[in-house]
Amino acid sequence: MTAARDEWLRARQRKRAVVSWAAALGAYLVAFAVAAVLSLFYIDDLADYSGPIVVRLGSADGADAARPVPEQPAPVSPETAAIPETKPESPAPIVPIKPTPTPAPSVPAKAPKPTPSVPAPSPESSLPPAPAPVVIRGSESGNSYDMTFISGSGVVGRSFYVPIWLFMPVPYDIPGSLYDRIPDQAGLSGTAEARKKVFASHYVQAGDTWRLKRNAQPDYDIRPTIWIMLEDAGYDVKKADYKDGKSLRPVVVLFKVSAPGPDGKPSLEAVHIESGSGYSTIDDDVLYGFKKAEFSNSGASSISGRFTYRF
Repeated sequence: MTAARDEWLRARQRKRAVVSWAAALGAYLVAFAVAAVLSLFYIDDLADYSGPIVVRLGSADGADAARPVPEQPAPVSPETAAIPETKPESPAPIVPIKPTPTPAPSVPAKAPKPTPSVPAPSPESSLPPAPAPVVIRGSESGNSYDMTFISGSGVVGRSFYVPIWLFMPVPYDIPGSLYDRIPDQAGLSGTAEARKKVFASHYVQAGDTWRLKRNAQPDYDIRPTIWIMLEDAGYDVKKADYKDGKSLRPVVVLFKVSAPGPDGKPSLEAVHIESGSGYSTIDDDVLYGFKKAEFSNSGASSISGRFTYRF
């Protein structure tokens, strides 16, 4: 039993030895193969060499290419031996040839340097800059406006202005409570009843409401009086009846301010509506109120302007 076991152990030992040697040999072979492959891709760094480096093109490494033999210069032949002159029997007299004077090389005349031309001043650059437009802006009772003057040689401006909203259409219906609240005119006590009489001359009472007579707008000269007493009574002029349910576009008025006349005052010229609100009656009201203004002009010519009124 013991002998068989020893034999079995020795066989196992031999087997392990064979496997170990085979594994070691295989590892060496693999390492050698890897090193061989890496050597193919190894790049020599020429900076590591201090001596001369020879690069051969078109031949295998190590084979010296035949050096080109330098071309030998053609031998310089000695001067040809002078042939003795044979004197002619009757030599003709030698006439000396006058040397032809070599003409002096013509020097081209220097072209005069072109004088840089000074550009003539253009008419635009010689003109003075255009004056900046004069703009007047303002607001009134929920509406706004801007007025632009294209200034000329003089000073232009607006010297007197009447609020345009005072000439807009007055309300068609007024509640009775608002009529009852019409107060005295500012600074004048006891004028409330007189103001109500003026109001009643254009409105008629229908129950608790005062309605515009014949549904007809009063003349322009009485509208400011009605609007002021309504505003004093508490009427919201910013939400006036003529704006209700309407999308009013800005009204643009073009005009000119003339030079001062004999009385020293200028006048409005060429006044017309360039674009309207969409309602001709409102356009006419704006135009009427605009013409109530007065202007000044210190120049000798008319000055154009543009007036825009927004609701």
